[in-house]
Amino acid sequence: MKKFIFYLFSTLFSISCVLPFDPKLKNDNQKLVIEGQITNQEEIQTVKISYTAAYSEASNFDKIAKGFDVKIVDDLGKKIFFGETTSAGIYKTFKPEKGEIGRTYHLEIITNDGSKIESLPEKLNPVPKINRIFGKFRAINQIKTDKINIIEYPNIYKGVFDIYLESEDSPTPNEFYRWEWEHFEARKYCYVYLQIPDKLLNPPRPEKFAKIPCCNKQPCWDISKCEICPILLSDKFINGNLIANQFIGTVPYYSAAPYFMVIKQYLISENAYKFHKNLKELTSNVGGIFDYSPFKLKGNLFNKTNPNEEIIGFFEASSVAVLSTYLPRNNAPFPPSRPSLPPVEIKKGCEPCNNNAYRTNIKPEGWFDSGFYVDEEN
Repeated sequence: MKKFIFYLFSTLFSISCVLPFDPKLKNDNQKLVIEGQITNQEEIQTVKISYTAAYSEASNFDKIAKGFDVKIVDDLGKKIFFGETTSAGIYKTFKPEKGEIGRTYHLEIITNDGSKIESLPEKLNPVPKINRIFGKFRAINQIKTDKINIIEYPNIYKGVFDIYLESEDSPTPNEFYRWEWEHFEARKYCYVYLQIPDKLLNPPRPEKFAKIPCCNKQPCWDISKCEICPILLSDKFINGNLIANQFIGTVPYYSAAPYFMVIKQYLISENAYKFHKNLKELTSNVGGIFDYSPFKLKGNLFNKTNPNEEIIGFFEASSVAVLSTYLPRNNAPFPPSRPSLPPVEIKKGCEPCNNNAYRTNIKPEGWFDSGFYVDEEN
């Protein structure tokens, strides 16, 4: 099924319903925003650095986090160095790196004006594995607003699958979990657009979808991310027991094909848990009378050169367990709904499959080639 229809509808709905929020931040009081993490998974580690700014002012992008010295240091003095990338404020390790279970890590940054920024230390503790992922089908009759499950689907879908996770908490008290997941779908066409009809042309141009193939039959996957993540949990009431029926999201029933997911389960510190929880409450605040009052978001970063300067963000050391799985969707009581679509025309030429946050040409771990492509399903 052509899932881009869902993206198109959801984007239009979002544009029509969301009011802009203007924080009225002044450029003469810009604050550093830092997001960093190290895990036990060997990969290119990333630290993101930016400045707050009043986006309504022309000088919004004048101050960029360039020329910073960035490194992570463990409790034995071992250093992991980061280099500046071509993307403003993005710093990455020069090779795949990973943290070691039992070690404690902190972030050190020297800004381009010589200020020294550090984080409080974070210990990397072992995370249990994910036992299984399973879905429960739920029929829907209309769009509903649900503050727990934020994802909304137009009524072209007759049902959804609520996704749950099962894991095992360790006997160690005061453990905290964070979950994120991504969905990958293979596609043959790297550019799809709606051709607007024009009856004044001779001959008239009909409405149709136009598709341009990926170059050189290059493998390509679209990536969609969990809309309500991070999912957070404290083991306060389940210490040492099974983590059962942990809800992690909802996926639409637009196809009976298996739904490929990569789920990441992080074991995080109590400070990281509180930060993510507060951040989620702030960003999900929609202005109702029972919403939380605004409060200062406290991270674990500070300016050693100027202790009075507020640094926004968090550096996290967390172990991660990863599970790639195919969620069955052929067990629903009725076939998936399929909206009527205009004709499709395959255009000449090709488009590259460029790597970004929502598309990749790198085969996901755990993926097997089934010959199914989302943009070819009828």
